[in-house]
Amino acid sequence: MRSELRLTLESARPRSSLNEETVADSGARMQHLLLLFGALLLLVFCRVVQLELTQGEGFRGVAARPLEKSRPLVGTRGRIVSRDGVVLATDGRIASLAVHYRYLEDPPNTRWLRRQARARVRPDDPQRAARLMAEQSWVREYRDTLVDQLARLCGRPIDDLQAEQGKIQKRVRAIAAAVNRARDQRQQLSAGAQSLSAWQTWATAAPSWLFAADDPRVAPRIIVAEELDYHVLVPDVPLEVIAEVESHPEQYPGVRIVEQSGRHYPRGALAANLVGHLGMADEIAGAPSADSASPAASEPQDPRRSERLTEKLVGRMGLERQYERELQGRDGLVVDFTDHSGRWLSSRRQAEPAAGADLVLTVDARLQQLVEERLDRALAMADRSDAVVHSAAGGAVVIMDVHSGAILASATAPRFNPNAFARRDTAAIERLLADPAHPLFDRATKMAIPPGSVFKVVTALALLAEPGFDPWATCDCQGYLSRPDRERCQIFRRFGVGHGETDLSTALARSCNVYFFQHAAQLAPARLADWALRLGFGRASGVDLPGEASGFVPHTLPSRADEPTWKLVDTQAFAIGQSRLTATPLQIARLMAAVANGGTLVTPHVVACGAEANAHGTFYPPAATNHPIQGLNSEQLAVVRRALERVVEDPEGTAYAALADTGLAVAGKTGTAETGARTADHAWFAGYAPADAPRAAFAVALEHRGSADRAAALAKELVQGLEALGLLAGPAPAELVQADEP
Repeated sequence: MRSELRLTLESARPRSSLNEETVADSGARMQHLLLLFGALLLLVFCRVVQLELTQGEGFRGVAARPLEKSRPLVGTRGRIVSRDGVVLATDGRIASLAVHYRYLEDPPNTRWLRRQARARVRPDDPQRAARLMAEQSWVREYRDTLVDQLARLCGRPIDDLQAEQGKIQKRVRAIAAAVNRARDQRQQLSAGAQSLSAWQTWATAAPSWLFAADDPRVAPRIIVAEELDYHVLVPDVPLEVIAEVESHPEQYPGVRIVEQSGRHYPRGALAANLVGHLGMADEIAGAPSADSASPAASEPQDPRRSERLTEKLVGRMGLERQYERELQGRDGLVVDFTDHSGRWLSSRRQAEPAAGADLVLTVDARLQQLVEERLDRALAMADRSDAVVHSAAGGAVVIMDVHSGAILASATAPRFNPNAFARRDTAAIERLLADPAHPLFDRATKMAIPPGSVFKVVTALALLAEPGFDPWATCDCQGYLSRPDRERCQIFRRFGVGHGETDLSTALARSCNVYFFQHAAQLAPARLADWALRLGFGRASGVDLPGEASGFVPHTLPSRADEPTWKLVDTQAFAIGQSRLTATPLQIARLMAAVANGGTLVTPHVVACGAEANAHGTFYPPAATNHPIQGLNSEQLAVVRRALERVVEDPEGTAYAALADTGLAVAGKTGTAETGARTADHAWFAGYAPADAPRAAFAVALEHRGSADRAAALAKELVQGLEALGLLAGPAPAELVQADEP
């Protein structure tokens, strides 16, 4: 009853009195809220005043502080110098043409296009909208034709510049993707590892209680510095291009000339197979570590560091690659200071760059030049006279000191000019890569082919080590062993006659195959293989050059079920340097050095050995260890050395016609390695000089050039060159001359 009475009384109250009470209550609430907001504003104002009084000066100082941007100063790469002071590789300053990344990006960045257009139109222009559209179209058209315009200006193929443009864009996009990926990974790791307190949990969830939930937003993309920087499009541009760009900057927006440190090879292709060339590093930006077990492998990689490695030029072959760590200079760091509008203020060098160590070679540049000229001429003469020459044929020559293993000259043909890689001449590089003769292939250390009769030196030493073997016992050579169409001597193939009664010395001097065929039956093939291994075949020599071939010594037992069983005919072919036996010219020269120096297997080297480094920044690796050949005595060597002398001085010796009138005692061995019916044989000559007091050993290998007479004729010119340069007398060939300044 009371509730009904209350409702009746309230319903009887006038409506105006109810509205007045509601308004009064609302006004009171608004006053309370205004007081609350006023208190909050007062609190903020007090905080601002407090910050101004206590830290205002510091904030103003930070705001006025210039922005810092670091950039590397590339260290100078060490020189490569011959032992007679000729600079073969050096670093120099070059001018390159660089283009801002936004002018190379495809498709173009729309926000950048709008900014460029706004920068070209005045804010008070009455036709600003139309002008903005026109300027934006002009910028787009200019950037679309920029690469073609620069190609004509620099005289470079448009395809080369477009390819470089694609590489730049791919590299920058990889950096940006890696940076943003690393940011996302860090955020995920941080969100998963963070433990929130009760207050943080409430504060995080409060917005969802008070306001409607926003749509999920993706974190803004990070713009990396490489997208706002200039990138070299054409390195080493001529002076005409520099003058044109710098004299008319308004015609080339987004283009500038930058100074770089570039590699230069003053003597061009001279000793290119030894010196090598530079190229881009193999590292890929953002690639995970190869060591998956490493704790650092699971951590986000620094993509900028990886990309700096990718952009850096490193040695890709030859000494440039072998001694990359010693040659590579240490980069410095310079800090540029700019105001907040981007205007440059000053610079400070934070770390000075350091030059890499120089390499002094054992190679004599004068001898190297002579060897390459004579090798090229010998190959050219063979090309004119031979009816059947392999399309990829070439040749190699190695000359080394018999006592120290120092390489005095190492030539290969055909060759290449490493300046093409230094200039990044894409067309020239593609021609080199497509050349069927493989000019980038170092035949001196990597060409493993059958050595032919040169290997008979090894067979002779193996026979002399056999108990009861008599080197003076003779056998009758009728030109072939049992049948005229097989197992023949070269003299029978050419003249249809044999060597007659032949002992070991005569067999070596006249290169009698039949003698070694007959004695192969009493020589166990395993023993012959063992002696080949002792004398350096079938394994790398240890020369300080990358990618050396080890050659192959055939096994006497089949290693697979489908491999044929070893037979006597295999041993006979093995004994004369055929079968599956292969060796490099360097291994053959090393064999001759061992015979000449009394039985020591030397370690070949191209860089002069000595102390770890000296005060002038020249690197000298520790001297290599030479090993005496086990089981080899002076009596055996005396027989073989006398036979090798007869090869040249005996009227019936195989090299008598080519080397008898040299004017110097020379010992050596000719070799003709059969390759098949469709191509010419490989021609070899290896030896040492002077024969009575050996100083230099050498090996000449001509691919598919037929008779060994051509290799012997080339060897004659090399020996005469060695004598003319004084490398067979006087100071030891391994002694060094002070390098000239470039």
